[in-house]
Formats: sequence, structure tokens, C-alpha cells
Amino acid sequence: MKNYILFLFFTLYSLLGSAQNELGFYAFPQMTQVNNKANRTDDPIYTALPTLAYGFGASWLHQFNKRIGHGPIRHGVTSGSMKIKKSLKIGLIYSAHEQKWLSVYSKNGIPSEWEGTKKFDYLKLPILGQLTLPINNKFNLAVYTGPQISYLIKAKGGIVYWERHDGWDYFDLPFSEKKYFNKFTVDAVAGVDLEFKITRWVHLITGIRADFSMTTVENNERIINNYPTYGQVD
Repeated sequence: MKNYILFLFFTLYSLLGSAQNELGFYAFPQMTQVNNKANRTDDPIYTALPTLAYGFGASWLHQFNKRIGHGPIRHGVTSGSMKIKKSLKIGLIYSAHEQKWLSVYSKNGIPSEWEGTKKFDYLKLPILGQLTLPINNKFNLAVYTGPQISYLIKAKGGIVYWERHDGWDYFDLPFSEKKYFNKFTVDAVAGVDLEFKITRWVHLITGIRADFSMTTVENNERIINNYPTYGQVD
């Protein structure tokens, strides 16, 4: 299981040939938390730590209820610009997720610690429904949600193997292997953006976006060199 929270900044939309279509480019820092079967609340053998990483991408937006013409102008605001807009937004995102983790275990009866890092590079394809709510002639508020397919490009580190017997632990770190993780995951996405209209054709957007995996990151059945994905879980 994984839970990603993305903070988006410097998102720039420029309109294409039709006012119904927009092309966006963005870059963002993100906070990552990756959990798996080893994260038992009563056992510190494997604890995910908040980690800062990055991502960037592009999106295409199609507005369904755009009308021809902008309607009458009152106080510098067109009636068309103040209507709620319904849109489909499709993106392509490169997302580098790094997850620091901490293991606390018993070594010859003495508590010991080990810190490590998981790294996942994903190519993500979100397909989202969006509502844009005008605030005034300069600002819009947009909310969106929908599904996302994530493809694993690269995976490094993060596998911990352990066995616990009568108070002592066998603890080991198998070699990194991409096959420990599933190539595809299905995610749920939700977010909110604040949009500033620099010109009619160029908008600057900042917001918060979160996606949560509905399927597991780990390949639960994978065994490599006699090391399974998980350690011994009581």
C-alpha cells in the first residue's frame, strides 16, 4: 500500500487553438509515505518516515460547457467567465518517490537500529473530472478527482527480511530488485487548485494534490534468492 501527498507549485496553463482546450506544464515537490504489510502498529521492525521528493509533468484539459462568446460585461467581468466550468483533465506525470524508513530490532539481545531508503520512479496517467469555480475576474478555484494508472520505471532499495523467535531477531537486507514490486498500480486522485489569470491565454496555478494507491506496490508472492517480499509476519 502507498499514500502519496503532492504539493504543486508553478503550474502554467496556456490555451490552445480552441478556448475549450488548455495545455498545462508543472513541477512540484512532494511528501511521500509508503506503507506495506510490515508496518504493524505494535512493532517498530519497519517504520516509514516522511520524505521530500519531486516530480514534473504536463496536462491537457477539455472544457465541456464552454459557450461561444463571453456574454455581457459588467464591472469588467464577463458573464461567461463567472460560470462554473466542467472539464476533463488528462495528465502525464514523472514522479520520483523516495521513502526513508527505520528498523528497530534486537541484535544479540541488544536493541539496534537501521535506516534505509526506498526509491520508486513512476510514470503516471491521471484521468480526472474537474469543476472550476470562479472567484472573480482574476482568480478561480478548481477541484478535481478521478482514477490514475501508475507504471513503475525504477525501484531501488527498501526490502527488509526478518524472523523473530523467542525474543531474538534475524535481520537482513536483501539486494535491491525491481521484481519485488508490481509494474502497475491503480490510484485514486483528489486535489484543489487556485488559479491566477495572468492574461486571457496564460494562467498561473498553485495547489495541493494527493493520490492513494488502491492496489499494492509490493509483489506479495515474489521470492528472490530465497528472500520473500516480507519478513516473517506473526
